[in-house]
Formats: sequence, structure tokens, C-alpha cells
Amino acid sequence: AQAAKDSATDTAQAAKDSAAGAVESITEAVKDSTSSATTTTDDSADTGPLSFLPAIKLPVAATKAPATARDVFMWRNPYLTGVIFGSVNIIFFLVFFFGYSLLRVFASAALLLLIIAFIGVNASKLLVGFTGKEIIPKPTLGFQYFREDVWLKHAKTAISFINHSIDIIRKAFYCVDNKQTLRFAGVLYGLSLIGRFIPDMVLIYLTFLTTFTAPILYETYQTEIDVYLEKLKKLLEEYYSIGKEQVSKQTAEMQKTVGAKMEQLKTQVQEKSGPLLEKSGVASKFGLSPAPKKTE
Repeated sequence: AQAAKDSATDTAQAAKDSAAGAVESITEAVKDSTSSATTTTDDSADTGPLSFLPAIKLPVAATKAPATARDVFMWRNPYLTGVIFGSVNIIFFLVFFFGYSLLRVFASAALLLLIIAFIGVNASKLLVGFTGKEIIPKPTLGFQYFREDVWLKHAKTAISFINHSIDIIRKAFYCVDNKQTLRFAGVLYGLSLIGRFIPDMVLIYLTFLTTFTAPILYETYQTEIDVYLEKLKKLLEEYYSIGKEQVSKQTAEMQKTVGAKMEQLKTQVQEKSGPLLEKSGVASKFGLSPAPKKTE
């Protein structure tokens, strides 16, 4: 009886192992058939004569938010910054040397890009039968290109800055602080001189070059630039101290000269008006004393 029981147990275990092996074999077969089918599908999709062409992602098909202004100015993405920097340089080149207006440049550039996009996209659609895939994908629409939270934060900062600037201008024009008014007048005079010798477009171009070159240069050579700036600061402070001292001396001398001139003018007025006042009787009426006569 024990032998029969052991034999039945071994038979059941063998049957169980055989069933597990069969299931595993069927699973592997299904996986192999699925893999081969997928490979066949992919191969059939890329068997066209132009299947080697890569899929080109247009900027309008981007699914990520554009880089921040800081990333652009700091050349974090050299390709994006290079395209912007080169395009703006070409625009200013056309404006300065060929007399193009900004409106004409932008309209012509947009029209050229539209023509290229029209030809490229429609050619891609015609080549789908040869390549088996779209070279230029469809654009992703509905993306939030301008994030409201980010722009509202910057808008609040800009509004605060504008309000503060208007307060400063009102204080200057209402002469709340004469020193501040004189400083504001000096700034306006300096801007008028700059505008007199440098055209507006040149100023805009110089601002553009400074914006795209100064930050990255300072980040790269920060140590050397800080040393030179410290030397320049000390030199300016030295010249400022010298100039302030000279201005103080000149102011003191001017005050002395003006005081002496005023005393001299007062004496001359008294000498010339004294006889007239005595003749008219005004001096005796109001008790005015005649001017002292000069002695040798």
C-alpha cells in the first residue's frame, strides 16, 4: 500500500511538471511569434527607398516649454541662442547697409519661412508612400506656450518698478529734493548728448550685443573682471575725491568773490543814490544815513 501511494505521488508530480513545461513552452512560442510579427511590421514600415531619412521635428511641433530668457542670454542652449543671435545680426545688417525697414524684414522673413514650410510639408506628405513614415510630424497643438503664473509674477514686478519710477520722476519735477532734481537733469542732458551723436538703431544694436555677450563673458572671466572692476572703482573714487576737493575750493573762492563784488556794488549804489535821496528829502524823511565818503 505504501509503495502504491509513493508511485501515485510520483506520477502526479511528473504530470504536474509536464503541464508546467507545456505552459512555459506555449508562452515562449507566443512571445516569439509576437516579437517576430513586430519585427516584420517594423521592417516592412522601413523598407521604402527613402526610409533612411530621419524624422525632422519642427519648432511648432515642440512639446516642451521654450528656454527662459536667462538660458538664452547665458548660451545654455548654443543652438537656440546661436539662431537668435545670428538672425538679429542679419536683420540689423539689412537695416543698416541696405536700408530695409524692420517691418519689411520681418514680413519678408516670415513669408520665406512660410514658403519653405509649404514646400517641405507637402513634399513630406507625397514621400510617405516611399519612406513609409512621415518625415515632418504634425504639430502638437493646445500647448501652454505662455504660462500665466510666470507672466503674472513678472507683470507684478514690472508694475511695481513702473510705479516707483513714476514717483521718482514726480519728485524730480516737483523739486522735492533739489539734489535729486539736478541729478535727474544731468541724466537727461547725458541722454540728449548720446542721442545727438548715436542713432537710435545703433543704440538698440549695441544694447542687443551687450545683452548677448556681457553675461557669458562675465561668467567665464569673472575673477579677472572683478579684479579690473575693483581697480577701476578705486581709480574713480580717487578722481572723485580730487574733483570734489577742487569743486569745494572753487566754490569757496567763488563765494568770497561774489561777497566782495556784492559789497562793492552796495557801496557804489549808496554813493550814487545818496545825493539824490538828500535832494529829494527822502533820506531825512526815512532817516537814511548818507554813504560814507572814501578817504585817501
